[in-house]
Amino acid sequence: MKRTAIISTALIAALALTGCQTTAEYNAQRAAATQQTLISYRGDTLGQLLREQPAMSATSYEVVTATRRIFIVEDEPTVSTVYLPPYTPAAGGTFNNPAMAQAAQNLATLNTVPGVARSVTRYCRLRVDADRIAEEPSPDSWRIRNVDYSGNNC
Repeated sequence: MKRTAIISTALIAALALTGCQTTAEYNAQRAAATQQTLISYRGDTLGQLLREQPAMSATSYEVVTATRRIFIVEDEPTVSTVYLPPYTPAAGGTFNNPAMAQAAQNLATLNTVPGVARSVTRYCRLRVDADRIAEEPSPDSWRIRNVDYSGNNC
């Protein structure tokens, strides 16, 4: 199966492994799946990688030698926001005394947990180490030696 997307392949592999595990174990398995996907690009051209990952684009490069470059390939950062609405714990217990029941309800109302919003910027940055295989100024002129990544959306 040819690689269709780094994100979807890594996510499917990680989800298959999720049973009863910690967040650290899940993240380690997801990182391993992503690394395996990236390793499979070795020997392909930079152009092949960019065609298979249409959300990503080469943004810059570092010259290592006349025939070797390290390309920076990134996707557009996205912001994910999760909102947890306010929560009021229910009054615990059953009270035969109406005054006690009302006091417990009032206490629960005073202990309302406020709503919380949390935003995370998600991104993926690849460092693609490549050798020149042709003289044309094209991504297909660069054969991938290795791919490393950083980010939380690879």
